[in-house]
Amino acid sequence: MRYRSSLFLLVIAAMAWAQRPAPPPPTVRQVAQAREYFEYVVHYGIFELGTVSVEIVGDTIWNGHRALYTRARIKSNPRLWFVGYKERVFHSITGYDGTSFFAYEFVSDSIHDREYRDTRYTYDYRAGRVYAYEFEKLKVTFTDLDRPADSGPGLFYESRLHAGRDTTVSYPVYTEFEKGYAVMKFTRRTETRSIPAFAAPVQTYYMEGQADLKGPFGFNGAFRTWYGTDAMRLPLEAHVKVWVGSVQVKLKSYRRTR
Repeated sequence: MRYRSSLFLLVIAAMAWAQRPAPPPPTVRQVAQAREYFEYVVHYGIFELGTVSVEIVGDTIWNGHRALYTRARIKSNPRLWFVGYKERVFHSITGYDGTSFFAYEFVSDSIHDREYRDTRYTYDYRAGRVYAYEFEKLKVTFTDLDRPADSGPGLFYESRLHAGRDTTVSYPVYTEFEKGYAVMKFTRRTETRSIPAFAAPVQTYYMEGQADLKGPFGFNGAFRTWYGTDAMRLPLEAHVKVWVGSVQVKLKSYRRTR
């Protein structure tokens, strides 16, 4: 009888644990203070196209405002003849307030071409303008900046604030000397996914979106993303369209230094 009672209690405890609600998404402050390094592997079918890394390097100040220096790196697999060696590095001064992340300045380097600061975007929220430069020569001035926007990693961090909620977010993105929008439909739908960074399958929240913009290596169109149900809503997997077709991006390595 004692055995059956103990077993019954264990079953009830397991059910209660399984039904525990996931924690809410992180706050801007929690994401900004974390020092995280993400490395993703990119696959096109059976081919490993390369890697993508994203990190907050440190704190900085931009015109008297607190900000983060964030860096992303996209590196192709040079062993693939139809891709070759390509490497792009994106530097961003990312601002933040109590509700969102946004760009102050974004600079890109084409390492494979030995072209540095080949594009630069400077955001002036007070004037409502974005200045886009090509090799440090002003090419386009946008006069429609009226809310938080970005050209680089800011969107990566912004999306984590909404994962696991039933909400749709439209976020302006300035890239390739044009303005577009990333429209993200977040849901409470959960799925179990196998992620290389973790030994066991993990529970995730699902998001689907549409990007009417031209991103690195031809990124555009429909995309899907899976976030961890953990308190930090780690971006774990994404399926996106690039110039070679639809690719899968999965978290390969993750670490926190603070």
